[in-house]
Amino acid sequence: MHASVLIAALVLSGPLAPQQAADDADAVSEEPRSEELRNCIVTAMDDVMVSATELGLLRLLDVREGTMIEKDQLLGQMDQSDALLRKEAAAAQLAAAQEDAELNGIDDDKDGEVDNASESVNVRAAEASRLVAEAEVTSSYAINKRSQGAVPDNEIRRQELNAERAALQSEVAVHNHAVSGQTVNVRQAELNAVLNELERRQIKSPLAGVVAERFKDQGEWIGQGEPILRIIRMDRLYVEGFLSATEFLPQQVFNQPVRVRLDVSEIEDSEDEPNAVKRVFGNRLFLGKIVYVSPEVDEKGDYQVRAEVENQQYAGHWLLRPGMSTQMNIELLPLSFPE
Repeated sequence: MHASVLIAALVLSGPLAPQQAADDADAVSEEPRSEELRNCIVTAMDDVMVSATELGLLRLLDVREGTMIEKDQLLGQMDQSDALLRKEAAAAQLAAAQEDAELNGIDDDKDGEVDNASESVNVRAAEASRLVAEAEVTSSYAINKRSQGAVPDNEIRRQELNAERAALQSEVAVHNHAVSGQTVNVRQAELNAVLNELERRQIKSPLAGVVAERFKDQGEWIGQGEPILRIIRMDRLYVEGFLSATEFLPQQVFNQPVRVRLDVSEIEDSEDEPNAVKRVFGNRLFLGKIVYVSPEVDEKGDYQVRAEVENQQYAGHWLLRPGMSTQMNIELLPLSFPE
């Protein structure tokens, strides 16, 4: 009986061994590994040309090449004399419109707007005049009803015309109420336009970075669109390199961490002291990740990858600079492949 069980077990286990081997072969996972790219180039992530948005005289330009600046920092200013005069005129016209609106309407709920005609002083005054005139007519009719001819017909006719005129004046007051509100809006828009022009005459930095070039000097006449400064962002930079399309899949590198360093192995120290570049960079690493994989493959069979990397400062200056040649180590994403 034991022999029969053993034979049956052998028979059953025989065909299962190859099947198990096949299942194991269906998914082969890569071991985590990395690839080092040499001769990678550092490029600017943001390289911006600051241009004049208005025609005029450059009154102020208070930065030089190499100056570190912050985002929205005031760098210079175009002449504002004409715009300031227009601002004064627009502000005066707005004040006059607001005074007129105060007569044509009262902001009872303090929300900054005259909400309806019932809040208007002129509308209420005109409505009161209409009611008085209509009351006179009604009173005259009542007197004549009690005593025929007590109020002459021409007097009643005059009272009726007064009531009619008061009703029209009430309609005019309602119209003026609406117009005064729109006039305030128009004057406010005119003032906002001048304020916007004044803002456009200020030269501000669109990003934090370093002034790389200065094209104009204080006192020059600048045309609209002419470049004034060139600013490069330095806190984050791109590092670009190439991978073989026959060795690496884009899926293995996109969004993967990278470590960037300057190759100082061939830099020799001088006889007097160690090389400064070698001492500062040494084994210093700059961390980032791959943010772009080119959809194209060049004639060499390679495709471009680009990493966004955090820069570092030393003694008040950025270490990585656009144009530098570096090495980049990419942590490849392990992938599973069916055989």
